[in-house]
Amino acid sequence: MVKSRKEAGGGEERQATDSIRKSTDSTLSSQESVNRVAESVAQPFVSPPLDGLARQLRRNRARLAAETDSFVRETFVLPRDAARVKAREWFDRYPKAAYWTSVESWRVLPGDEVEFTMRRLPTAD
Repeated sequence: MVKSRKEAGGGEERQATDSIRKSTDSTLSSQESVNRVAESVAQPFVSPPLDGLARQLRRNRARLAAETDSFVRETFVLPRDAARVKAREWFDRYPKAAYWTSVESWRVLPGDEVEFTMRRLPTAD
């Protein structure tokens, strides 16, 4: 059976319409998935509580420092002249040659005060 030209054209037109409809449907579903992804990304990130981790790190670092360093340290905050006297007392009481005595760190604070840390070995061997 031979179809008329009008019938043949109608079938092609229907196929084209179906093809456009399918591509529109797939575009909408793709757009919906993009929207879903964008919504999930836009939600604020809630960080987990880190108190336990911070506490564990501090404890571990303190333990490692205690194991690897046998120096005795004392920190003082004194006026400049008193700080010099205190440092001299340490060097007189714990000689540098025997105790490895040193001023480990220092800084000048407002009001002409000095914060400093003295370091020495616990015993002279």
